[in-house]
Amino acid sequence: MLREELDRLGLRPGVHANAVKQGLYAKLLLRAQAASRLPAAPTGADISRDAQGWPRSETVRQTHVAEDGTRRVTVRTTTRWPTGRKEEQVVDKPVYRK
Repeated sequence: MLREELDRLGLRPGVHANAVKQGLYAKLLLRAQAASRLPAAPTGADISRDAQGWPRSETVRQTHVAEDGTRRVTVRTTTRWPTGRKEEQVVDKPVYRK
């Protein structure tokens, strides 16, 4: 495809031909990436539920003290779909309140 674009432009080999080829390649790459963009994966807030309540989410919070004496909370969210798919997200957060 790069060669076709170069032929279409009528570019002859010269001192700056490589720079022009790189610029044209970058332009074609951006165009291809924009055409093949997939929609973003849904986050926990974006997941819609059907009439039976699928997908189902469960959140567990565990508070603990780290080795350096700071308090932290681990939030584990498990999402399950009727197809058997299971998504687990674990986030470790600091606790600022006393």
